[in-house]
Amino acid sequence: MKLTIKKILTLPSLKGLKVIAGRGGIDKLVTTATFGEVPGYEYIKNGEFVITTGYFFREDPMGLIDLIVNMKKYGASGLGIKLGRFIDEIPKEVIKVANSLNLPIIAVPIELSASDITSPVQAEIINKQAKRLEFSDKILRLFTNKMILGGNIKNVIDNLSDILQKNVIYYDKYFEEHVIGKFNRDLNMNFDNSRLNKMISTKKSIKIEMEYRTYGYIILSENQQEYNLTDFEKIAIEHASTVIKLQVQKKISNYQIESNYRNEFVQDLITDNVTSLEELNRRGEIYGWNFEKGKIVVVVDIDNFKSQYLQSDDYNPTKEIINIREEIFLDTRKHLKKYFNDIIHGNFSDYMVILLDHGNEDVSIFINKLKETCDKLRKVINKSYRFTVSIGIGKYMEYVKNVHHSYYQAKKAIKLGRIIYGNDNTIYYNELGIFNLLQSIYQSSEAQRFCRDKVGKLIEYDEKHGTNLFENVKVLSKNDWNLKKSSEELFIHYNTMKYRFKRISEILKLDLSNSEQKLNIAISLKLIQMNE
Repeated sequence: MKLTIKKILTLPSLKGLKVIAGRGGIDKLVTTATFGEVPGYEYIKNGEFVITTGYFFREDPMGLIDLIVNMKKYGASGLGIKLGRFIDEIPKEVIKVANSLNLPIIAVPIELSASDITSPVQAEIINKQAKRLEFSDKILRLFTNKMILGGNIKNVIDNLSDILQKNVIYYDKYFEEHVIGKFNRDLNMNFDNSRLNKMISTKKSIKIEMEYRTYGYIILSENQQEYNLTDFEKIAIEHASTVIKLQVQKKISNYQIESNYRNEFVQDLITDNVTSLEELNRRGEIYGWNFEKGKIVVVVDIDNFKSQYLQSDDYNPTKEIINIREEIFLDTRKHLKKYFNDIIHGNFSDYMVILLDHGNEDVSIFINKLKETCDKLRKVINKSYRFTVSIGIGKYMEYVKNVHHSYYQAKKAIKLGRIIYGNDNTIYYNELGIFNLLQSIYQSSEAQRFCRDKVGKLIEYDEKHGTNLFENVKVLSKNDWNLKKSSEELFIHYNTMKYRFKRISEILKLDLSNSEQKLNIAISLKLIQMNE
């Protein structure tokens, strides 16, 4: 229990003390009691209970107002003053100020000396500190002994739940796990992530944080986040948090060692460095990975990650960026696990590689589902972080030994997708079409000459006359030169579209009913798009 002015008033040796002003502040914590006569406001400490005879104010009791204002400013707990020796009564104006500031003024009986007050108060403070230290030592030994004997986070939460006599849950955000304390006889064991996240926002919760990252939460049963913990509750939770942090670090360290081996295996898979099917299956068994079916490769690449990493000069921002990368990879894994089983994954530099099989679904249905899932993932990451991701999807490979082809396709899809569409897109290699063919030539002088020959006159016409016929050609080509569909997309009348089509043909001096000439236009538009 904290020592307050209110508590001091109940001490047997100080029963003669009486509150004469500022009763609204009697619950303020008292950390020390001192005696003083001459104001030295700058030396007043937070939580200090100041005792005075009032000698300094004997000629001008109104000077107490200045003292009270400064005591409030520096966080003092209250003022004890002897009445009847140098000051007979406190002026009404002083009482009014003390009441408005909720700074207690305590009348001290004339027969009590300063030490009669400061000694029991200091003794009470020391006694409470000793109790806190004793309790702290007891709790720390309880938790550490449990760990020495091979305990885990579940044991810590069980003990904490017993100590607090409250429902306690530990939500491990990193591994998406939760632990319920044994005090929780009435709690349903089935918690999904959405329910746990709701509990964090509605109940009293304490973050488990290390180096800019939140790894989990200790959640208490109280329904108010603003619930004030007692000193002893704070001590117990603080020690539990420390032990949990050590356990989390140990668990993550073990996981990262395993991840390094897993990443090496995935790298061997996607670079065709697995010598036999036997090696594939034996190494896969370690992680519970099944290679009976074919696989498709998905690459999730963080946009502009390396440039931001290199621009970060000092240690902490760099550390923060690395943590963000890990959290993006973690969220990616969690998101995909909601939609697909048997996920094989590996983390590299600024991208993540995921291998999936179609299960019992038709491959085309599976790929459509995969594209939708990747689009949702991009939105989640875009909303949660200052980074975006580009996602490439390779072709489905019936034989796992050929999965490296799917990987190179996924990487190529990202590279081309960024050229064509920019960052933050999902690109399926099979849908790149002619862009895939044009990749090797789109920046060449021959390609630029080809574009000028096919549509250059139209671009020049638009610049000279302030028209937008080139944009109309883009829409026409996209809609397979269907005038009706193009007019609807451009929100213009069909006859207007017919006129523009005729005018475009005249400017380009082409017969746009000729399929070969339409193909040339389409290719030039793709090349221009890749160079934009």
